[in-house]
Formats: sequence, structure tokens, C-alpha cells
Amino acid sequence: MHRYISTSSVLAAFAFTGIATASLTVDLGTIRQIAPRPTLEYAGAYSNFISSRVDTVSPRTIVGFDLFGIMQQLGGSLALVGVRVRDGGGNSYGTWSPGADIDLIHIVGAPLDGTTAMSYAGVVAQHLGETDPVLCARVSACDSVSGDQHYNAQHFVSLGAGGAATMSFSGFLHSGPVSGGGGSGSEGGFGPGSSTGGGGESQPAVYGGLLITQGMMLEVSEAGLGEKYGVELLFETASVPAPGAIALLALAGFVARRRR
Repeated sequence: MHRYISTSSVLAAFAFTGIATASLTVDLGTIRQIAPRPTLEYAGAYSNFISSRVDTVSPRTIVGFDLFGIMQQLGGSLALVGVRVRDGGGNSYGTWSPGADIDLIHIVGAPLDGTTAMSYAGVVAQHLGETDPVLCARVSACDSVSGDQHYNAQHFVSLGAGGAATMSFSGFLHSGPVSGGGGSGSEGGFGPGSSTGGGGESQPAVYGGLLITQGMMLEVSEAGLGEKYGVELLFETASVPAPGAIALLALAGFVARRRR
């Protein structure tokens, strides 16, 4: 049985706070890649946003997650700060092959202006001592071959029992910078007007997680067949108001003008 936390109340709060800082973890469910490729066994609530294909070079099964479609269903102004691929339980956890071997974690269509980093949490000692560049290299392509192990090749991350590999995103431009600058007013037609206008306030650039746009896909692949893994998306509220918040702010400004 798979349980999911309702996000409706959280996202409703996002729509009204607009730029408040918050976080949300979305469990996309568990996947088992089975034969014949690219067949999947999936348990979760997002089947409409999941696809699979065969990578003709490897060949490997590549699982695609429609990030834009998922975002539309969630609503709110969210920025992706992390993708967590975790052990799905019930796998083989021997010394030679400790759990699912994650060969690929990749965002298709992501801009290059931010920072992407990899980390591992779990019981596989080999990965605990590895740096971000090494972990990134392990999941950068479907490049594992027969005979590869987590300790003799840098081609995948073995999750181990209860382990997880997390790709994090930061430093992506959300808005700005906006320079202030001066302005001039105009004289009123039927009343006194101001001949000088006040200068605008300068705003610094705002950075944060990855802003999801149409066409962006998360791709994940496990090096073998039959091992189960789960995928989670980690969000923060974006540094721009949600559409609902913009409407409320506009309405508030209109009411304020009416009261003058």
C-alpha cells in the first residue's frame, strides 16, 4: 500500500503568500525496470507523467518524468531544488551488488546558468567518501557495461539498503537585476500635476532552485533489471509571486486606490 501526503492545503498557502519561503517533497512512487525493455512496473500516483524508452547506445531503459506536467498538476510557484533517487526496498544487497545501480539522473532542457551538485546518503562505503564531481560523473550517462561494479568503475551509484542519491539545484536566476533610474512626471490636465517623478528602486538579482518550463524532463535509469527504486522531487517556493498572489496584489492595489 502506498500512502501520499495531500498537498492541496500547502499549495493553497503558496498561492496566497506568493514569495514566502517553504518546502515540499513530492513522492513520485517506485519503479522496477523489467524485460523486455523498456517495460516498467510502477507504483504511484503519477503514471500519466511517466514514459520509458530504450537508449540505443547502451542499450538501457530510460525512464522519463514530465516535470512540467507534474508542476501543472501541483500548481503554485515552485522551483526544483532537488531530485532524490532512493532505494525502493526488497532488492539484493550483497557485497558485489548492493541494491539498485543508478546509471543516469539528468534534467533535459535545463538552463546552464545555475549550480548542480550530487550527494549520497546510505551504507555503501565507496560512495560515502566520493566527491561531488565523482558522483556527478557516475550518473551523467548510461555508460555501464557488463562486469562493472560500484568499486571498480565510476559508471553508476549503488544505493544500498535504504540509501539515496540526491541531485541538488541552486543559483538559477529567478528575477532581476532591476536598476532604479530617475523619471519625470507630467502636469495634470484638470488639476495640479507633478513636474518631477521619483526614481525607481533598484532590485538585486534573485537566485534559487530550477524553474520548470515546458518541455523539461527528468530522466533516470538503473543499470540492470529487476531492482526497485523510488523518485522524489524537492521544491521550494519560487522567488516570484504565484499567479494567484499576483491577482490578489493587483486587487489590493485597486481597492487602495478606490479608498483614496
